[in-house]
Amino acid sequence: MNRRVDWGEVNLESLRKRIINSKIQKLKNLDISQLFRLDVITIFKAQKIKKELELKYELMYESEYAFDNLNALQYTPVLLDLQEYFNFNILSIYGVLKTNSDSKKNKKTFEHNLDNLLLRIQCLWEYIYQYINDYFELELALTYEECKIWRKRQKQIRNDEAKIKQSILELKQIKDDDYNRDKIFSLEQALRFKDKEIACVSKYNICQEMKRKYDLVEGSKYLLNIIASNEYDSVRRIRNQVAHYRSASANTSIDSMFLYNGTKSVSINKEGWIDKADILISIEKELLRLRESLNYLYTILYTSDFPNLKENAGKTYFFVEMVCCNCGDSIKIPDSFVENSSLDKKTYGYCHECGIVEVDFKQMIPLNEKHYEQMLIKFITNM
Repeated sequence: MNRRVDWGEVNLESLRKRIINSKIQKLKNLDISQLFRLDVITIFKAQKIKKELELKYELMYESEYAFDNLNALQYTPVLLDLQEYFNFNILSIYGVLKTNSDSKKNKKTFEHNLDNLLLRIQCLWEYIYQYINDYFELELALTYEECKIWRKRQKQIRNDEAKIKQSILELKQIKDDDYNRDKIFSLEQALRFKDKEIACVSKYNICQEMKRKYDLVEGSKYLLNIIASNEYDSVRRIRNQVAHYRSASANTSIDSMFLYNGTKSVSINKEGWIDKADILISIEKELLRLRESLNYLYTILYTSDFPNLKENAGKTYFFVEMVCCNCGDSIKIPDSFVENSSLDKKTYGYCHECGIVEVDFKQMIPLNEKHYEQMLIKFITNM
């Protein structure tokens, strides 16, 4: 039971001595091994629990889109880092936590590992949000510090707006070359950026930007549902208490509900404030939710299931694979550069070696919008 201390009825000097004596006794009894109880049996049981929940990436569904090698090359190392963090930094602690949850003798070990685990779970969610922000090009600032830097930069651009516009006009009047075009583009981008709303990566902002920017499809839609779900927010609430209010091992609590009228009150509960059974159930559900989210990130990457922009909802994009009738090379051309997209006819297309020539169709290759745009830019650049 919680017992509220009425400071008016307590002899403060007597209470001070009792608290000091209690702390001294606790320090005498405290052995560091209580925080790291890792005997052979504990390690064996923890390893077994860890193995049962380990993340081994697998495809959650198939997609018709062509594989995007460039994206895979860029983001696979990040996904491998997230997999290692989940399997080693989180599941190892969870295994020890669950193994030490049954006995009162292991109370300190349980509480120490619970503090650690709750913070690491929240860290992994933050890393996932950062990955989504970059992969889906949501343009959110990585941190609040970065937010401040970008807002300061916007203020500088607004102050220099007239000078920037004048520089663009002057550059357009001199030699038209790659250097000047790049400089003009950079200055025009700065002007567009000056009025952009700057927000920071968070669960709420990730969900809002994804819905605003994209026509969400199977994988990205389900991923967002997992992230936006409040079903397991009990873990987050307890993590927030551990991070900002009291540790899992705390036997005292400051009763904030009395602060508004100036009354100070502290609750004491020698049994602690954590319900072991409830928190373990919630944590296991949260771990399954994390594992599922990571598997969907992996699937979206390896099936190239990137959603269309909202304004291009429902559109399909293709490259046509064909053989040049002149040199025999196999070539891939955007469907808009082919005269006739019928697979049973010869038609005219563009070969980088021979120019506009007669070609034989091989197949139509479906691409997501982003991949198509990258391939189109590469094709036009090489013309």
